[in-house]
Amino acid sequence: MDGSEIVVKCRRGRLILQGAALLVPGGALGFLLQSCTAVATSRAGRLGENLGVPLVAIIVVALASVVAVTLLRDSWAHEIVVGATQLSVSDKLGSFTVPYIEIERVCAVPLGGVAIAFRNTDAWLDRLDAGKEVRSRTAQVLRRAYDCFILFPEKVLSVGSDRFLELLRERCDHL
Repeated sequence: MDGSEIVVKCRRGRLILQGAALLVPGGALGFLLQSCTAVATSRAGRLGENLGVPLVAIIVVALASVVAVTLLRDSWAHEIVVGATQLSVSDKLGSFTVPYIEIERVCAVPLGGVAIAFRNTDAWLDRLDAGKEVRSRTAQVLRRAYDCFILFPEKVLSVGSDRFLELLRERCDHL
C-alpha cells in the first residue's frame, strides 16, 4: 500500500455494540417469556421444566446469538481501499476494483452511507470475482431508490460517510 491509499474498514466497535444490543434484550425477553403462563404450558416450557432448565429462555438467547454472529460475520471483513486511481472493495460477496473514471456519481444516502453509480454497470458486474447475481439484484433496487448501483452503509465506513464521500470526490475529479 503506497501513501496515497486509504483503507476503510467496518466500524468494529459499532458492530460489537449492535451484537450486544441484540443479546441483552434477547436474554431478557427469553427469561420474561419463560415466566409467562402460556409459554410455561407449551411443549418447550414443559420440556424445560422436566429437564430443570429454562429451555425457552435458552432458545431465545440462541436465536439472538445467531443473529448477532451473522451481523458480525457479514460485516467484519469488509474492506475498501481508496487508491490513487481506483477503488477496491472486498466484502462477504467477493471483491472488485473499479477505476475512478468508471464512477459516474457518488451521493450520501439519508439513513447514513454512500451510494455510487457507475458509467457502465455491465462492465462493473463483469469485474466481479463472485456475488454477481446478488450484486445485480441489489443494483436494480438501488437504481430505483438512489439512482446508484452500490451502497456502503455507515457501519462499514470507519472514516464515516462524509469523509468517505470527500475521499471519492477528491479522486474522481470528473464529478
